[in-house]
Amino acid sequence: MGLMVDWTEKEVKGWSRLNSAWLWQWADGAWLDLSPVLARTVADRLAQLQETPNLPILLIVRDPLLFLGSLLAALISERPIFIANPAWQTQEWHQAGQILPPVTIWTDLVNLDLPNFDQASRPKPGWMMIPTGGSSGQIQFAIHTQATILAAIQSFQTGYGLSKIDSLNPLPLHHVSGLMPVLRSFFTGGMVKLLSDWRIFGHLPPDLVQNHIFSLVPRQLQTLLDSGQAIPTLQALQVILLGGGPSWQTLLEQARSQNLPLSPCYGMTETLGLIARIPVREFQDNPTAAYQVLPNVSLDILSPDPAGIGTIKLQTPALMVGYYPERLTIPGLITGDLGSLNGHQQLTLWGRQQRLIITGGEKVLPEEVEAAIQNTGLVADVYVFGQDDATWGEIVTAIYVPAGPGVTEADLKAALVGQLSHYKHPKHWQSVAKLPRTPQGKLHPRHLKKLT
Repeated sequence: MGLMVDWTEKEVKGWSRLNSAWLWQWADGAWLDLSPVLARTVADRLAQLQETPNLPILLIVRDPLLFLGSLLAALISERPIFIANPAWQTQEWHQAGQILPPVTIWTDLVNLDLPNFDQASRPKPGWMMIPTGGSSGQIQFAIHTQATILAAIQSFQTGYGLSKIDSLNPLPLHHVSGLMPVLRSFFTGGMVKLLSDWRIFGHLPPDLVQNHIFSLVPRQLQTLLDSGQAIPTLQALQVILLGGGPSWQTLLEQARSQNLPLSPCYGMTETLGLIARIPVREFQDNPTAAYQVLPNVSLDILSPDPAGIGTIKLQTPALMVGYYPERLTIPGLITGDLGSLNGHQQLTLWGRQQRLIITGGEKVLPEEVEAAIQNTGLVADVYVFGQDDATWGEIVTAIYVPAGPGVTEADLKAALVGQLSHYKHPKHWQSVAKLPRTPQGKLHPRHLKKLT
């Protein structure tokens, strides 16, 4: 069970696959072969690199073909590349500007208002920097290399007992959850089928998705199950990877009752995706099954309480080099997640230590949202937190004190447009006369319960 491409060679073996049926997209009721267009895009980008200064690449691209062609050209040439979320707004780009060195910008967006990138540090050849909120919620770039990428793919292959991996991918490519399915398929000689929108899945006939692996976040799976139409196609998949945030019990019970090949998984950008999962058979047979750690992954629980619950520390060859520009200074990564291990070294997840909100698979730092709301001048005080939600896992909620009698929820929503990515905008707003802060300016969760 080996990888199909050896990155140690300047010429990349197997690139003839780009001219074969490797990449497809569902359009107008039929699969469209995109491989020839992708091959031309790669060639064009490689030619551009010969004519541009030897700077890292900053990739800000919505179009999946242009994104993949650009990324693969960077990997072939070993040009360092920073991947950006094309939905970033003023706040996010301000944070990125404190990190990035001078770059060559590749984008399909117009009217971008970017800060100067003039930091002194330079990434090494072959580095790929993937954005993440990390445990802090602030934008960081996890540094990955050919070694961490190949290690992650091999661990996935072994953990699921697969050689060739065929992927059906509806997730955005600038997220590790959307990027890794493509890389897994390419480097194992599998096929990639792209969906422009995950909702299209409900219109696919079951025989077109057999032996494919499909990744979803809980909200998406719930919608597909509720539609009813998608259930036979979901049942035909080889594996459904479910991650990106906590799942609710009714969703899991519904998936189990429909005999879906579901594999709940736990992972992060720092490890290029999942490091632990509940195998399909275990999920179907055992409602209380714990997560099994993938090969070459080790977990420790730090400072466990009497119930054995503590902070998860992990180690794996797929672990990032560090957060750009810094490298990890100690072996392993101490996460912001709480977990416990049973006698078989199987993991149970218990939640997150900090205030970090996970909504629809996206990380939101409440302090950042609070600052943006305060900056509108429309509130005298505000507190942002995550509320449990059956659709999103959590929803961003803002309790605020209006700065004047005429301030409305609509005013606040309008003032945030263009300041924060859409997923950071509160979905629930509540106006109060006063927030019950301590003399130190803190709010206790029990005080908030009286307000919500």
